[in-house]
Amino acid sequence: MDGERVWYIVHRRRGLSGHLIRAAVEYALSRGAPAVEAYPVDPRHSSSRPATAFTGLVDTFLAAGFREVARRSPRRPILRWRLPRSL
Repeated sequence: MDGERVWYIVHRRRGLSGHLIRAAVEYALSRGAPAVEAYPVDPRHSSSRPATAFTGLVDTFLAAGFREVARRSPRRPILRWRLPRSL
């Protein structure tokens, strides 16, 4: 998108999303990733059912500390978790 090196997360299943996201971020950090991106579905702007959100739901990623960096369509925000500068 903007030239920044990122890793991305794609996951599916209910109930484990938050744990999977945190584990994926920890793994990416352990491998030197400066940032991690996700492309979840925003059900507030979609006629699709949440069950079709194989890339996750936006609220789960926001709760895990991701922030929206772009939105190419109302349904698909681009979220990013960045390594804090102080670490």
